[in-house]
Amino acid sequence: MGKWIDDIYYVERHELPSSVLEKIDDFAKKVTNETYDRFSYSYEHRVETIRIGKLAEEVFAKFMLDEYNVNLEINYDIYEGIENVDEDDFFVNGYKIDIKSSKDTKQEGFTNCFSYFNFPVPWDQEIKDITISIIYSFDLTKFWICRAISKRKYIQNQHYGKLPVGGGVYKAFHLCKLSLGISPKVMIEYILENPKKI
Repeated sequence: MGKWIDDIYYVERHELPSSVLEKIDDFAKKVTNETYDRFSYSYEHRVETIRIGKLAEEVFAKFMLDEYNVNLEINYDIYEGIENVDEDDFFVNGYKIDIKSSKDTKQEGFTNCFSYFNFPVPWDQEIKDITISIIYSFDLTKFWICRAISKRKYIQNQHYGKLPVGGGVYKAFHLCKLSLGISPKVMIEYILENPKKI
């Protein structure tokens, strides 16, 4: 079971069932050539990117189940054709939640990453009701659910930037400093107690 370290939730990969890890690997390989690739990654990088995205979703789903007894459904559908983009957002109490993961690429440790990382949203994506950041270790074994931010605050404070996406390629992103977010605990408790008004 994951644990709170101050106001950050920490999960290790081995806490996920082996059946889930196998499902993620199988999905990443199958979907690589069948979905839209906004970054023109190599095959290997594309597989890794999809694997990381699903790992982050599974980590968040585990967190919601263990801490709040909320069961989230994760989308493992494969959409044929490169122009189809699957929507992997979670819906909780009417709020659309977007999970964004960031890798400790330089192996500098969570604390350093947390001090300057952003909430990264690709330029061709919309900002969702809630964006939640998960930082993960270079070897994909450790995950920190560290900050959450509302759409309104994100839009008010966002800036344009380019981030490396592998192979010397940089792509455009909406960026907003993690320091402007709040604890995932505070955000989740708020949305559970306050259904979104339509």
